[in-house]
Amino acid sequence: MRSASLRRRPATRAAVHATAAVTWIGAGHALVARSLPDGRVLVRELFRPFAAAPEPAPYLAELVDELLGCERVLVAGPEPLRLALEREYVAIEGRPDRLRDDAADAAPLDRRALLDRLAALGDG
Repeated sequence: MRSASLRRRPATRAAVHATAAVTWIGAGHALVARSLPDGRVLVRELFRPFAAAPEPAPYLAELVDELLGCERVLVAGPEPLRLALEREYVAIEGRPDRLRDDAADAAPLDRRALLDRLAALGDG
């Protein structure tokens, strides 16, 4: 089976251009907060079906779709998942310069913490 990272996937929301995003990724779900140019913030929770399955590529590609078009992307979560998401992002988006790694936060982030990080990322 080919990994999703071997092909470029089109953004599913091409009309929405986020400026920054913060995501926390876990084995069974991920939270994504995105700031939009008009000042709104979108927060989504994505679930990975069959979290114990060995092939996370579809889950990672779906999460990358949420991050496409962002000028800055902060990724938090346990190291193996965080690094896998960062690799998938670079394979699909081709922009490693947009990634900000949050190695300090492997513990789950709640909605408030995600929004706080997004506000700080938007300032920098």
